[in-house]
Amino acid sequence: MLRHMLKEERMSDPKSIVIASAARTAVGAFNGAFANVPAHELGAVAIKAALERAGVDAADVDEVILGQVLTAGEGQNPARQAAMGAGCPKETTAFAINQLCGSGLRAVALGMQQIVSGDAKIIVAGGQESMSMAPHCAYLRSGVKMGDFKMIDTMLKDGLTDAFHGYHMGITAENIARQWQLSRSEQDEFALASQHKAEAAQKAGRFDEEIVPFTVKARKGDVVVSADEYIRPGTTMEVLAKLKPAFDKEGTVTAGNASGINDGAAAVVLMDAGEAARRGVKPLARIVSWATAGVDPSIMGTGPIPATRKALEKAGWSVGDLDLVEANEAFAAQSCAVVRDLGLNPEIVNVNGGAIAIGHPIGASGARVLTTLLYEMERRDAKRGLATLCISAAAWAWPFVSSGIDPVLERHLKPTANFGRVPEEGCFFPAKVNAERKHAGESVLFRLRPMACDCGQIPDVVRTNTENPAISDSSLIRSRVVPYINRALPPHPSLGKASARIET
Repeated sequence: MLRHMLKEERMSDPKSIVIASAARTAVGAFNGAFANVPAHELGAVAIKAALERAGVDAADVDEVILGQVLTAGEGQNPARQAAMGAGCPKETTAFAINQLCGSGLRAVALGMQQIVSGDAKIIVAGGQESMSMAPHCAYLRSGVKMGDFKMIDTMLKDGLTDAFHGYHMGITAENIARQWQLSRSEQDEFALASQHKAEAAQKAGRFDEEIVPFTVKARKGDVVVSADEYIRPGTTMEVLAKLKPAFDKEGTVTAGNASGINDGAAAVVLMDAGEAARRGVKPLARIVSWATAGVDPSIMGTGPIPATRKALEKAGWSVGDLDLVEANEAFAAQSCAVVRDLGLNPEIVNVNGGAIAIGHPIGASGARVLTTLLYEMERRDAKRGLATLCISAAAWAWPFVSSGIDPVLERHLKPTANFGRVPEEGCFFPAKVNAERKHAGESVLFRLRPMACDCGQIPDVVRTNTENPAISDSSLIRSRVVPYINRALPPHPSLGKASARIET
């Protein structure tokens, strides 16, 4: 009983886990810039950048969890290789997870669960993949007595072939196109839009902040790779229309309306909101819920439909509540089916293009999609976002709230001033409010961890971290602060009632 109580005290609220930072490498083309770079070297650079952006020392990381699908020939525990390559000490543990295209998001889920359970404070999670370096292999344990022997492409065998039917993932897209009655032109139009959005985003520098440059050692001198190289500028419908079906002679799925074969890595730093507050970290987002769902492997690309519905239900959201959606584009066919069946607004889906244009390094894509979503949410000051992608026979979906704000609250103006903190309550509010009360409406407290609140006690003054506190009018506190305490901090059943005291 005592052990159970102590364990409960160490556990974090599942809805208080935040993403402190995120970083990714550029996405390399197949046999392109990263052709000879092992996945763990890409992962190391992403991890190091994510830690630097969070202001977290590598020695403070409890564990590193990375998704990776194609590990043949990589050596033992490539996640551990990446962690130590990023500067994590030998005491820091690490492991890799393989859930195909969902590996990067599964790593984040596992990291979140580690923190919620009280087994860790800080986790680095993400994904890494080198499809270019996936080896060919042969079954030669018993030898070859006579004749030729077959080489197996591990990229196809372990990453791109449905294990239940024995056919390429492209056939699952053909199945969806037929069942959802998606024409070739509809798929090509979706692919064209992805290319155009990605091209525009790259030219405008919208990927620059999320990408960490990677230096490739070469005989003719070092080459710095800081931009996605798979995007095809100048793509037109005429170009796409000329491409032949790639998987079925009578089909509609082509190389142009399917995602690429790529290399890359991405990583995020996870902690609970209390840890972020103690470190002075302003999180990129708070994880609200997550869900997985299985579907018939023959139409695996439709997995995001049930997974998204489950995740939104757990969050208490509807599709109409979403400000942004990043949905991995394995194929245009499955992407169109997902958008149609969920009733997503196309204007908020993959606003900077998706995997058809950017690329799809399978073990890293979940973390790449998440990273791109987080930076675009911050750029737009979006409140609610969703990351989702299909995997073989299942799917992931993750709703996020930007900047750690509770979904019951509304933020009307992005604060530009410093934040004051009430350590006892774990609450934040703008520290600078001018004499004209111009920003009075910003006086919103939001939850960092579950706590009890007896709203009968009205605070008269508010602590700030400025030398000359600007908030001192008790009427302002009563009218602005207290109602938000009422909404954001309801009495907690396991904690009972307590006064939400805010004092100088």
